[in-house]
Amino acid sequence: MVLRYHPAGNRRMFFLLGLLLTARAVLGQVELRVSTGYQQERFRWSIAGNSLGRNPNVYSELKWSGVGGLASSAWLSWRVYRHWVLYAEGGRQFTSRGRVSDTDYAGDDRTGAVYHGDFSADKGYAYTLGLGGGYRFELGERRVLKPVLGYGWSGQRFSILDSRYQAKWEGVFLRCLGEWTIAKRWAVEFRAAYRQLDYHAEADWNLIHTFSHPVSFRHWANGYGVEGGLGMRYALSKRVGIELLGDYFSSQTGKGVDELYLASGSTSQTQLNEVVLVGFAVSAGLRIAW
Repeated sequence: MVLRYHPAGNRRMFFLLGLLLTARAVLGQVELRVSTGYQQERFRWSIAGNSLGRNPNVYSELKWSGVGGLASSAWLSWRVYRHWVLYAEGGRQFTSRGRVSDTDYAGDDRTGAVYHGDFSADKGYAYTLGLGGGYRFELGERRVLKPVLGYGWSGQRFSILDSRYQAKWEGVFLRCLGEWTIAKRWAVEFRAAYRQLDYHAEADWNLIHTFSHPVSFRHWANGYGVEGGLGMRYALSKRVGIELLGDYFSSQTGKGVDELYLASGSTSQTQLNEVVLVGFAVSAGLRIAW
């Protein structure tokens, strides 16, 4: 998730990480994980010709593919009391590659294309932030299971020529974390999550000069997301380990609203058909416990 500053997201991440780092001086065990690697996403949305989802049912469709770049993340946990644990996490992707297509249709079911363009989309970023709490179940000496309930924020900034589309997802998540020590120094880790999401987006669409700027249209809808990950950890010592991680994530919405703003001052609404985000990440990291 090119390098741009996202003030609201960075403030939240620094506050959460600072809170848990300070907590170590009070009570409990703290574990910090930092990683860096590569992340790639596919993203698409479409709108209908009117608010009833007709005329045609798919009027305009945007598809971003292969949007990727360097990614970094941090995860902090604090065992506050016995088996109760608090978590904070944050991540950032710096986009350096990608493509986007823009297609408009005159007929239903993506027929009668009246416009199609394909462009570079190598500028932008993505971010994730989360805060949660959970319980640590120790299933014998080698297995640990940690269900977590929390609230998360994520977003993407996608580019198309001189225009930009800013997507934001937020909502409650339920996550399950697991560890299995398979040898003296080796452990396998897994994680799975479900997210209930509110989706909001806004665009500055310089491709069409009759649109208002800097906000040309907005999108909002409800949706959900799923995540899964698998990793391997090698313990260099009792407190320090190195990790290899792989993650998959997907989010999508149902039908929503597209609200258009024209330079003349008028507005109109049509149906947002869906928004779909799919991605993966591979990374290497360091785990420190104290």
